[in-house]
Amino acid sequence: MRIGPRPGTLIVPKPEGMSRVETGPVQFGEDDWPGVFFRGDNALQYANVIDHVIVTLRTGRDDGLKDLLLVQLDGMVSDLRSCSVGNTGWPPTPDIKADLYDADHKRGQLLEQPDKKAPGEPGAGGG
Repeated sequence: MRIGPRPGTLIVPKPEGMSRVETGPVQFGEDDWPGVFFRGDNALQYANVIDHVIVTLRTGRDDGLKDLLLVQLDGMVSDLRSCSVGNTGWPPTPDIKADLYDADHKRGQLLEQPDKKAPGEPGAGGG
């Protein structure tokens, strides 16, 4: 193991029998939590997606990429959640699965009908 030419880059040997490490959870040793490794191409794409979301939120512009950005952000969330171990909140315990299902269902309704608010959201009406 050594420090690479770019500041903060740690170079470690490839795992035996693998030609490369893919984006996903990586754990060093048995007594540490896994972290998430992003391959360079994935990391650059995620950086572009996050940057685009930030610009969109700051400016309020809509360039028609919302659905693509949401798909990519969902992938990033899955990658980040993949490092959960033990009782860390993911995967969800049975008592919170229903709440997560409800939240995902509301989010899906908003994606299908972006001009309508999900029940319970500010400005949703009804009551």
